[in-house]
Amino acid sequence: MEMMGRWWKRLKMKDKLPFARDRMVECYFLAMGSVPDPKFSKCRRNLTKFGSLATILDDVYDIYGQCISFINAQLLWDLEATVELPEYMNVCYKAMYNHVNEMVEDALNTLGLDILPYIKDQWMCYVQSLHVDSGGYMPTTLEAYFKNAWISIGIAVGLAYVEMERGETTSSTQCYMIQGVSAEEARDHIKDLICDSWKKLNKLVAQSSLPTGFAETALAMISCLSKIYNYRYDDITRDGWSALQVKWDLY
Repeated sequence: MEMMGRWWKRLKMKDKLPFARDRMVECYFLAMGSVPDPKFSKCRRNLTKFGSLATILDDVYDIYGQCISFINAQLLWDLEATVELPEYMNVCYKAMYNHVNEMVEDALNTLGLDILPYIKDQWMCYVQSLHVDSGGYMPTTLEAYFKNAWISIGIAVGLAYVEMERGETTSSTQCYMIQGVSAEEARDHIKDLICDSWKKLNKLVAQSSLPTGFAETALAMISCLSKIYNYRYDDITRDGWSALQVKWDLY
């Protein structure tokens, strides 16, 4: 935790992007719940960094909207590409670029594996999902909503209540209400979908050919997220409350 605090302080995100949420503590809590084994501290650090930076980028897209040059920079994966980026995007790109490259170098030295293509691919998927959301895309069905939301759901699923006030996005409940049901019926339907998804997830983990630790980590992360978002309230977006609760839990 102290190590993550020093890393976050060095980035100076609060000074450079004061409008963005500072959620390093909450992201560490999520990482700790997902990978509790003491020997996997490196994994927890990497998850914390990814979560913190992804949350910052989500807020940048919410405030400033689409940025084609950022997607182009992601494709090039070169610091020279930041020349065309506005300063607020430059900050995000450099922070993620440095973190990813450090992790890639570590994996190459310790495991002999080049993980850069896989990380770039997943990071690009996330950036593109933010690009779609910030472009004013308003899905009119639950299926259309999930098509884009599943990519960023682990980080931004609870933002609906904040973003709806800005007129920027549509929640899953709203999408289902468009199909002619009441708000209460829509909420009940979403809860039913969550319950069904848990059954499917548990079955997939039980039948998975992946290493047990990997499958259990994925399941634990989803469990932590469900606690954080608690069906309705996004404690990560509610300033002050979640960080205080996390500190109580940690200490």
